[in-house]
Amino acid sequence: MGNGQSCNRVHLIDFGLAKRYRKNPFTGHINYHEYKRFIGTTRYVSLNTHLGVEQARRDDLEALGYILVQFSTGSLPWMGVVTRSKKRRNKRIGAVKISISLEKLCVGLPPCYQEYLAYVRGLGYHQNPDYGHCRQIFRNYFLSQNMKEDFDYDWYQVNRRRKTNSSLSPSQSSKEFQMITPRPNI
Repeated sequence: MGNGQSCNRVHLIDFGLAKRYRKNPFTGHINYHEYKRFIGTTRYVSLNTHLGVEQARRDDLEALGYILVQFSTGSLPWMGVVTRSKKRRNKRIGAVKISISLEKLCVGLPPCYQEYLAYVRGLGYHQNPDYGHCRQIFRNYFLSQNMKEDFDYDWYQVNRRRKTNSSLSPSQSSKEFQMITPRPNI
């Protein structure tokens, strides 16, 4: 989370493995390759990465989808996979990702999660993602639920409540904490 004036922004900061998708600003997309070695955080990489396909913008968007699912549910179905080697773990997690349907992955979540993941998984390697469409998928759900764009997130309500109740006894404070009703996560 940001600080100060940007405290209502979530920052994605791990760009250590980032690379350009164009050869240079004036030429086209990098070439499609198969049999690439595995690069990335196993928990979030795309299905194509598990299959050894060169990563592209679509794969970044799919990884973001997994991050959003984890933010909203607290976990991903493959988080409990344990093996003796990293290579086996990558293969096993890839097998779980390939076998699990979007319906099952997004169970209990608003339909916009499944719609988003279906869109990004359907993108071609060289295809330009419609980033506006990606945002609009979630925005449409947000508007359909009559949510208010006040940037007052659930965790702010919890923190405010904790500060207000800091003079209460621990048992009173925990009762107050339990009474906070979170808004739908999107």
